[in-house]
Amino acid sequence: MGVNKVIIYLLVFAFGSTVLAYAERGGDSRHRDFPFKVTSNTYSESQNNENACENEFGSSYHLASWSEIVNYNQTHGSLDSFLRHVGMNAVYGSEGGLTLHVSYNGQEIYSGNRHYFISRHDGNIPGNYLAHETLAHKKIALGSWKGSRKALCSADVKGGDNFNRKRHSAQNSDNDRHSKRESRKFPFKVTEQTYSESQRNEYSCKREFGNSYRLASWSDIVRYNQTRGSLDSFLRHIGMNAVYGAEGGRTLHVSYRGQEIYSGNRHYFISRHDGNIPGNYLAHETLADKTIALGSWKGSRNALCISED
Repeated sequence: MGVNKVIIYLLVFAFGSTVLAYAERGGDSRHRDFPFKVTSNTYSESQNNENACENEFGSSYHLASWSEIVNYNQTHGSLDSFLRHVGMNAVYGSEGGLTLHVSYNGQEIYSGNRHYFISRHDGNIPGNYLAHETLAHKKIALGSWKGSRKALCSADVKGGDNFNRKRHSAQNSDNDRHSKRESRKFPFKVTEQTYSESQRNEYSCKREFGNSYRLASWSDIVRYNQTRGSLDSFLRHIGMNAVYGAEGGRTLHVSYRGQEIYSGNRHYFISRHDGNIPGNYLAHETLADKTIALGSWKGSRNALCISED
């Protein structure tokens, strides 16, 4: 064997060993820093998914929160690597459109048996999808519904990690504590079921959320706006993200001056308008420069409920 061939073989061997060692160490360090994992098993909405993460990945993992995903997007400037790593390669409703259990404001459940989850939309959210939050121009959304799915888990930050990750973890903890306080203060809930104008929605609220809940009144909403100075959080929490008449523009049963019915079978409801109320719309009251209005009409819709506690 010539000297040149020996040198070539040695170089190939050395290079191959380097590649093997690199692969065994885990490859790209950015991949090692990815804090999320997806469970192998699926879990129902009635199971504690916090425990599911610990069972599959150890005590250093917890159910990922929406705020952690938001923070990851802010840190990396893109959700592309996140979506690739968690296997969310198809949009919601299409073949392979993965949804994953997460938490929101410290809670796993929105109401009833509706567990929070994330799904991919690439900007197009269906009209019947209640999006509590969206991110990156509606690339992903936070929804809630019953059913079994895999859980998205996140690693706890330990003392040996770098300063930036500890700093972001501390910020997330502060944000989560603030979000929990805000969630506890928010008194309204939306029923899972729809109810017709002929049903007593006072009982609908108690049936779904317990005896401490009743049908929300227009004055409850006015008082909330006066206290907060803005309807933004109210609209976001109840999923009123689109204006009346547009795709996803929901209406919710409420009461007015102690009555559910205006006349005949016209039940009072609220709807969003952002200042533009149609000419054929009977607006009994408006609020915040016509951001929302109190209307009345027949038909089935979800009910807006409020806690009396």
